[in-house]
Amino acid sequence: MTLKRIDVASAARVAGVIYCVLGFVFGALFACASLLGANFGNSADANSPSPLIATFFGTVAIVAFPILYGLAGALMAAFSAWLYNSLIRFTGGLRFEVE
Repeated sequence: MTLKRIDVASAARVAGVIYCVLGFVFGALFACASLLGANFGNSADANSPSPLIATFFGTVAIVAFPILYGLAGALMAAFSAWLYNSLIRFTGGLRFEVE
């Protein structure tokens, strides 16, 4: 079997959802790390930033990371599918076997 064409919208949609889930996982890890940093930081030092700043960025990461990762993943998948469809006439397609 030879893959002759990839639907650009379908590839973007699937990749967008996958990268959105990954963005949520990374955002949660970033939020945990920033909250731990805020708790373990030396708040007695006059030059250290407020723990509220780290808490704010950690909370924003849970919302922003999935959106940014999802958009970036969808755009890159759409571009990759478009590029594959454009160059397929020179390469003959991607061959694979299915059982």
